[in-house]
Amino acid sequence: MTYAKLNASEILQFGSDDDAVALAPVGTPLPTNLTAIDEKFKEVGWINEDGMAFTPSDSVEKRKGHQGHRVYKTTMTDSSTDFSFIALQSNYDTLMLQWDVKNSTSTADVHTHTLSNARSIDAYAVVVTAKANGHTYLWACSRFEVGERSEFKISATEDAAYSVKGTFAADVVFITDDPAFKKPTG
Repeated sequence: MTYAKLNASEILQFGSDDDAVALAPVGTPLPTNLTAIDEKFKEVGWINEDGMAFTPSDSVEKRKGHQGHRVYKTTMTDSSTDFSFIALQSNYDTLMLQWDVKNSTSTADVHTHTLSNARSIDAYAVVVTAKANGHTYLWACSRFEVGERSEFKISATEDAAYSVKGTFAADVVFITDDPAFKKPTG
């Protein structure tokens, strides 16, 4: 290993007060810089201490020849990227992430919601912002599809939380002011 390539400022540890996941209706314009985010994007609030995760899911097929049963070609048969987080705040927006809200009524101090016993795919535009080492990192996607829901636990020993896992169904735009991510010239 060459020590000339070691740079501790390129080791990122997130968890600032400004880290956020924000959702908006599909079709909402995505940000083109770090400061102008459309007001239709609504932050989900507190995120569990485990943070947020981008998870690639790739499947490959290894084609083998008769001679020596050696791999002569590897092809990608499936490739996607999931994003997950656990929202801690309980409100109407997080209720809609967990349930298909069919109907809502409010009278004085009582709010009633009819929740479907089955769910469908919900699609959003998403913006994820995180800060580390004095820099801002932003990931945005015009279509984030939430399908799988995890259990919603009511407990005396754990916080109620909304586990959200979805798939990016469009390209992800990454914007940062970190000079380490500048594409080298030449």
